[in-house]
Amino acid sequence: MLIAAAAGACTETPTSATEVSDDGTPTLTTFASLLTAHGASTRSIIAGSAGLVEATLTATDPADAIVGLGLGIPRPDGRGCNLTSALTTTAAAGRVLALPVEPGDYCVQVYDTGQVTTQVGFSVTLSYP
Repeated sequence: MLIAAAAGACTETPTSATEVSDDGTPTLTTFASLLTAHGASTRSIIAGSAGLVEATLTATDPADAIVGLGLGIPRPDGRGCNLTSALTTTAAAGRVLALPVEPGDYCVQVYDTGQVTTQVGFSVTLSYP
């Protein structure tokens, strides 16, 4: 089932990444950016092999912010993410969103579910093959 994210500005933001050894250990990446009301922030990743992509919202500012977290495939126009799996969460919930994948291009998106009224800083931890 395809889940559409709230309309708004989509941004690709530089993040820190830790490349792990090429022995099948997943790549770990931190995706951090800002989210505005009615907006979305997207990060593309490349899975080098079949496996599981996992995304966890690890922090928000303000701490009690409720946002959408989704995984999917980058849109052909490069503006956002066609989500195939999503949830609404807070950082305190510690929920992990997981998606089985084949080698290829994927994306994670943090988006406003209609509850963001001020700018929200966030951090997402990603693990992917």
